[in-house]
Amino acid sequence: MTSRVITATQARTRFGECIRRATMEGETIIVERDGKPAVVIVSFEEYQRLHPISEKFPLDDFEPIFKVNSRINARREGRPLTDPVEQLRFMREERDAHLNSMC
Repeated sequence: MTSRVITATQARTRFGECIRRATMEGETIIVERDGKPAVVIVSFEEYQRLHPISEKFPLDDFEPIFKVNSRINARREGRPLTDPVEQLRFMREERDAHLNSMC
């Protein structure tokens, strides 16, 4: 299993990518705050392996979430999600162009 160290700011702006790396690639992501490890992002399967919670939270409770996730993934046909930083940049450019056209 590979691991990667990122800052809290990077985790916030690239959270979708972190989730994809953890779930699809099995990557462990260590998030640092002020240069010190603060949290770790791992897939749910890896978390279960490390910390069994099946008695407290049966997987059946999560079944509706898994179904919605499967439908979303099927609709996307394997296309990756848009990078949030790029999406924000695009939205800001659109907003600026709209505001400039009003002047």
